[in-house]
Amino acid sequence: MIRKILALATGFVVWSALWLAANAGLGAAGMLPPPGAAVNEPGVLLILLAASILASLAAGFSASWIARAPGHKTALGLGVVLLVMGVFVQAQYWSVMPVWYHAAFLLLLIPICLLGSRLQK
Repeated sequence: MIRKILALATGFVVWSALWLAANAGLGAAGMLPPPGAAVNEPGVLLILLAASILASLAAGFSASWIARAPGHKTALGLGVVLLVMGVFVQAQYWSVMPVWYHAAFLLLLIPICLLGSRLQK
């Protein structure tokens, strides 16, 4: 049980670190507007989605690797935690990004975490 909790926490930290690094890189490159400003550039939004996909793959992989449990329950749990946090965060940015971005971001979290878990096997 402790190993699964540690795996879930590690997956969350991996996802968060990769997401923050991607945002910092985009900000340093001048691709992201100041906080609170609208983000409507499709290229930037697609890069953000790609960053979320890569972070979810890595998080699902690392959580599954640490859990060392058969099946994908840990990755599924991680995906649910990321989805709950994602809904909370996306709600704060609802007015500054298009609906298609929010929908894609949220809908991809669980399946990509599960795919990352499968890559670990």
